[in-house]
Amino acid sequence: MDMYEYEISRIPRVKIPCSHPLVSWWLMHTGSGDPHEYLPCDGCGDTEGNAIYCKICKFRAHFECIIQPDIINHPCHSKHPLKKVLAETIDYTDGNCHFCRSPLDEVMYHCSICNISIDLSCWIYPPPLTIYQPKSHNHTFTLMARKDSFTCNACGLVGDRNPYVCLECDFMLHKDCIDLPRVININRHDHRISRTYHLGQGDWECGVCRKQIDWTFGGYSCKRCPSYAVHSKCATRGDVWEGEELEDEPEEEEIEDPYKFLLHKVCATLPRKKRNILHNHKLDLQIQGKPGEVF
Repeated sequence: MDMYEYEISRIPRVKIPCSHPLVSWWLMHTGSGDPHEYLPCDGCGDTEGNAIYCKICKFRAHFECIIQPDIINHPCHSKHPLKKVLAETIDYTDGNCHFCRSPLDEVMYHCSICNISIDLSCWIYPPPLTIYQPKSHNHTFTLMARKDSFTCNACGLVGDRNPYVCLECDFMLHKDCIDLPRVININRHDHRISRTYHLGQGDWECGVCRKQIDWTFGGYSCKRCPSYAVHSKCATRGDVWEGEELEDEPEEEEIEDPYKFLLHKVCATLPRKKRNILHNHKLDLQIQGKPGEVF
């Protein structure tokens, strides 16, 4: 296939036939050995490349092969239809998608009544209307798709739109905060810390940034050290957290026995393992045991 034929094959030629959730899909052979069992794009018929896929209807097509309708009804903005427009023709938006906050492409969908714009990706893959994450909360979170300022109960930071709300408990979360890990290790503290939606009354100082924590919101606290707490966002920073969820992992037992050979009293009680701000994992105390050598 030459370049001209390739470009012609990518002319949009198929509509999305359903309103089911779509997933990203790689067009490929089914693996049975039958050459007729390739799964082609419903638009151009090609059997290679990344596509979108409906698991219910078995619809599949390259993104480029999909006809973009002039007007859509978006599940997260059901009050009004959204019209397909060129971004350059609308000069009063903030230039970012209402949901994913990515910069808008040349073509976007827009509601002029509510001043909401979404990119093509959030048209194809809309955010979920509800999220049930039992490890995070006992109730279902519901998307409030609107531009309203709120304070996230999990991290204590202010958001400007689209909170997920628990109506029964009357609190709001950023979407990213729903999946915060429950139990973690950080390199600023020797014990595990656990996530909570409510720290409780107290004069809390973050063990990472050293700023005050609003105790009416959530954070991470240590069960062994009652006065230790960390902001949720500080605790899950890449340079602080080792990246592992430890809720279902048994805690490592510390070796408490002092070292038996000639040592300073302070050196004899050094912990065998220690966390350090310069590294995300625990460091082991290396013992050579030869006279004149250091730990």
